[in-house]
Amino acid sequence: MLNYSIALIVVCAVFFWKAAAREEESGIIWAGLSLVVSGVIVAAGGGFVVLVLGQVAVFVGITAFRTIKDNNGGD
Repeated sequence: MLNYSIALIVVCAVFFWKAAAREEESGIIWAGLSLVVSGVIVAAGGGFVVLVLGQVAVFVGITAFRTIKDNNGGD
């Protein structure tokens, strides 16, 4: 299962990098956040499903942050 987890980590990091580029934001921050969350989950012994949920949480967190920032007149 570790091979699937590694593939998921790479795919999600690339997804967040490309999404940040599309939004004209820093891909390093978005992909880095994804990698940090993945690393913490793997270090804690989380499985594939937990990794997926962690990446969903990253996506929801970025979306919530950007929504709040945009509604408050942020850059």
